[in-house]
Amino acid sequence: VRGVTKGEEPVPDTMDFLEPLPRRQGSGWFMKLALAASLVAAVGAAYVGRQSMQIAGGLKLELSAAQYQKDSIAALLHTREATLNQIMLPGTQLYQVSNVGGPGPVLQVFWVKDRGQWLVHAAHLPPAPAGKSYQLWYMVNGKAISANVFNTESDGQTVFQLDVPSEAKAVTQAAVTLEPEGGSPQPTGDPFMTGSVGE
Repeated sequence: VRGVTKGEEPVPDTMDFLEPLPRRQGSGWFMKLALAASLVAAVGAAYVGRQSMQIAGGLKLELSAAQYQKDSIAALLHTREATLNQIMLPGTQLYQVSNVGGPGPVLQVFWVKDRGQWLVHAAHLPPAPAGKSYQLWYMVNGKAISANVFNTESDGQTVFQLDVPSEAKAVTQAAVTLEPEGGSPQPTGDPFMTGSVGE
């Protein structure tokens, strides 16, 4: 209290009106806040971790697809190179097996006679219907000998190599039929592609 002169009422000091603030009981509120913050951080970390795993998984799939595509292209180039090498061999003769009745699919038969091999390239031949296969036949003196059961890719092409068996060395004609999936011992219908493959 400030000093007063005689006859004056004492004026209370400002500090006399201030009461101490009540002390908070314990620190539970702080612990709850810290716990809530920890839970939020944990949930966030789990979410980020899950997202990271999903992204990593997606990248892994993309890399696998890219590797598969690369391997497929490499295999295709290898096949094309082998085909070209085969065609360029001395003594190789080219024959064509064509669609019966007009333009359409075609089979190019490269016959490497010194090796007794056929290299066959099919083009413009749509994939066989479900449950069916194409079958190539050696025609020897009117008798059909199975050469290969095959199908084409979505672009209507395929390439395959055959070792001509001894009983088919005298082949003069080739034919293609549509057979049940897996092929047949003998043609079940008329050929839709035929061509001369001998002299």
